[in-house]
Amino acid sequence: MPYPQALRSDKNAGLLEIAWDDDTLQRLDSALLRHHCPCAECKSLRQRGKNHAASATPPSIRDVRLVGRYAAQIVFSDGHDRGIFPWVYLKELNQE
Repeated sequence: MPYPQALRSDKNAGLLEIAWDDDTLQRLDSALLRHHCPCAECKSLRQRGKNHAASATPPSIRDVRLVGRYAAQIVFSDGHDRGIFPWVYLKELNQE
């Protein structure tokens, strides 16, 4: 299972940077993360062809909290904080 060596939220650039234990560095945009939030509410919206309320400015990352040794909880500037992002899920997310 992939495991991060370091997490850094660059609020100015709107990025979450993850240094993985395989020596790769991943940069994930906050809009991409918000769009792919794995919480039940967001999954349900995507299954119905909808998404969270879009705004002119994509939500930024306010905070990143560790959830045990398997995931991160990301708090977005729009107040959304219900998504738990497992390391495997984050590792597989790519910029679109």
